[in-house]
Amino acid sequence: MKKAYHTNIGLANILHPSMLHLYSIQPEENDYLIFELFGLEFCESLFDEAVENDRRESGQKMSDAGRRAFTPLMMGMIFLVMFFRNWSYARTAKEIKTSLCLRAWLRLGDGSKVPKAKTIWRYSQIFIRQKVCQKLFNMTLEEAKALNPLYGHSALAFDSTYVLAPIQRNDKATWDLIKAGRGNELWNDFPQKKIHKDIQAAFSKKNSQLFFGYKAHMTVCLIAKLIFDIIVTPANVHDAKTAVDLIARLADHSENVDEHGVVADGSPCLFADAGYFAKALVEALIKKGYITLVCSKAKKGEELTESEKEMNHEISRIRVRIEHVFAFLEKSLGGLCVRTVGLERAEAAIFAKAWIYNKLRLILLSQPKAA
Repeated sequence: MKKAYHTNIGLANILHPSMLHLYSIQPEENDYLIFELFGLEFCESLFDEAVENDRRESGQKMSDAGRRAFTPLMMGMIFLVMFFRNWSYARTAKEIKTSLCLRAWLRLGDGSKVPKAKTIWRYSQIFIRQKVCQKLFNMTLEEAKALNPLYGHSALAFDSTYVLAPIQRNDKATWDLIKAGRGNELWNDFPQKKIHKDIQAAFSKKNSQLFFGYKAHMTVCLIAKLIFDIIVTPANVHDAKTAVDLIARLADHSENVDEHGVVADGSPCLFADAGYFAKALVEALIKKGYITLVCSKAKKGEELTESEKEMNHEISRIRVRIEHVFAFLEKSLGGLCVRTVGLERAEAAIFAKAWIYNKLRLILLSQPKAA
């Protein structure tokens, strides 16, 4: 199984050279300058609010004693770069201290005062608890809708991908307790060991290949190739179970359904593979006003007819655009893998990668088309 938790992919190598020229950015100059295009300075209030809300919820009081604290905006920038690079807290602190480019982007000057690993960890936990990555992701959806109202409404697709996590080594009795939902009862006498044990990640097998970690269930706009919704679950959760929640979050177009339960032509389309082929799911989508295009799945002992095979081919020809999204996340953004423990932190890492992906797509989509 692949265990690549580090990536040296630079954002400057992702965008087309012509786009870098538009923004006067050289690919060899500075990987982090591309983040300037994301407009993080406009998110300063989001990071400030997260720190203030967490301080209020925990009952902490602001003190003027000691050295001046690092700004929430700078710590938020470090937080996002750490997830993009799949770095540990110690690795992030080391890179800030040794990388001139990173320090210049963070406006840290000569590097005499840089945040330590413990400081990065503390701020990261604040941003994770306050769901900053989810809020940044939702901001990209508002940008997409402002760019084109059809984005996220005309043609959508459901699919999922595995998110690898560090494999846990436990005996059978321990796994049985975790599966029974009693994982919190374990290792109470060894707290330092318990904090490294992920009782929410799970094993799953696909095509004789074993995965350990989580699964990201996504709704993708096939027109713009933008991610519009994400639900993170343990890896052993079936796609059809999460599809119920994804359907509930879709925009309601029930006005397109007549009294006979027939969806009118021109209604939004939703594409899915055979894993979502369930009568209850199809009926729920029809009630929402969506034309459902799900690949047919052969029953045991029976083969698909020629017409069903042709229909599956046409559906897959359009639905494959969601695979382009997963390919970009895997090849250009270092893949969806986490170094963290627990579902909440894994969600933050996944939403951070999705935010970076959506921002890059929006930069491309906002450029004027060549005549």
